[in-house]
Amino acid sequence: MTNNRLLYLCTVLGSWSVEWEFEFSQIQGPPSVQEEGGRWYIIILPKEEKKNMLGSLFSKSSGKKVFLPAGSTKNSAQLLARVIEELRTSENNFETIFLNMIKKKAKLARDP
Repeated sequence: MTNNRLLYLCTVLGSWSVEWEFEFSQIQGPPSVQEEGGRWYIIILPKEEKKNMLGSLFSKSSGKKVFLPAGSTKNSAQLLARVIEELRTSENNFETIFLNMIKKKAKLARDP
């Protein structure tokens, strides 16, 4: 996460690679928080869905499912979704948002 975009990174042969990215202005609404198999995740939806050659009949949602690390809580997932929404709607106030996120995450770690 940067002040302008959300990136999903993976490692390929020992080096980092960007699998996908969205600028915050390209994200639709706040991310939703869900659980699957005991793991929490958020769903990032783009403002514009990608269409395939056959139009919307067979189009697939281009939303991205981001799983939190094993052992993460619903509160952690909700915090991440709130931070993304704050960055999406902020007026270049990213420093305050990141500092608040760090404080809230530290409080979540202390209060299980």
